[in-house]
Amino acid sequence: MPPPSSSDRAHEVSLVPIALGVGHFLVDASSNFIMARLLAASAASELVLLLLAYNFIAFALQAPIGFLTDRWRAARPAMCVGLLLAAAAMLVLDQATWIPLLLTGIGNALFHVGGGTIASVATWGRASGPGLFIAPGALGVVLGATAGRTVPAAFMPILVGLLVAAPLGTLAQTGELRRDEPRGMSKQSRAWRAIALLLFAIAGRSLLGARAGGQLSQAFGVGVPLALAALSGKAMGGLFADRIGWAKVAVVAMVSSSLLLLVGRGIGWVGLASMFLFQTVTSITLAALYRVLPRVGLAFGLASLALFVGALPVLLRLDLGLAGHLPVDFLLALATTLALWRALVAKKAG
Repeated sequence: MPPPSSSDRAHEVSLVPIALGVGHFLVDASSNFIMARLLAASAASELVLLLLAYNFIAFALQAPIGFLTDRWRAARPAMCVGLLLAAAAMLVLDQATWIPLLLTGIGNALFHVGGGTIASVATWGRASGPGLFIAPGALGVVLGATAGRTVPAAFMPILVGLLVAAPLGTLAQTGELRRDEPRGMSKQSRAWRAIALLLFAIAGRSLLGARAGGQLSQAFGVGVPLALAALSGKAMGGLFADRIGWAKVAVVAMVSSSLLLLVGRGIGWVGLASMFLFQTVTSITLAALYRVLPRVGLAFGLASLALFVGALPVLLRLDLGLAGHLPVDFLLALATTLALWRALVAKKAG
């Protein structure tokens, strides 16, 4: 499905994911502000459970929410309700721990599915839309968590931003998505293989990113520069891929980022470069998933579920290195790169 040919139209729709990306920043900032406050007030024995519960609600639940959003054509209501729930969670932060956790987790899930659907439909056939929508979230995560720990006064601007964004979200143009369904058993089989490969790649990159992100932070202790590198990679990756080719950009970025991590994980600029290259792949996997599964809410939700599954070993603090005898990061990078190449080239998605 080719993107719109008019340059004016391309410029117009590019503003949609950028605007929604501001909301993404606010939602992720609020969620991480809340979680930082909740974790700081909780006993050490509760930390893993709280993190697991939040990530399950905010990410794993996006799959059923995406299914229902597609079924009811409710992307815009889901996004706006998500913003309101995120604001409500800020207002009940002094209540029992599970109340703000549930509200911010559900609000996060609703906003991501609704906003992701609108941004992707607005730039259908391109990787740029998903990238521009998701990119600001990386900065929101870091700034929100930092503010929750050290700048409680950030509560008010985050809350005001959410309350302003919620009514403005009703003005978002949802557009119409043409659904190209595979015809015939062989095409359906190829589509499901591509979906499985892409979800495997997303889960593998999630685990690799969680492991590498923690190691990079420990190596040179910079949260904001790493977040800016991730933001830039996500935003620019889709733009590069639309011009150069999805498969080329994804494979080159995965190989390059893995090599940089192997040779210079403790060197600041190398770590930032590897993070930038690693995140350029994110929007490509999402756009490719939409192409083979044109149920955008469900596709976005399944991608988020795969993110949760991939990060689960890190959330549970499992040791996958087997006392250092197994090169987990190398094997993950290799398997993920092969899955991406197979899915993107076999389906000619890029």
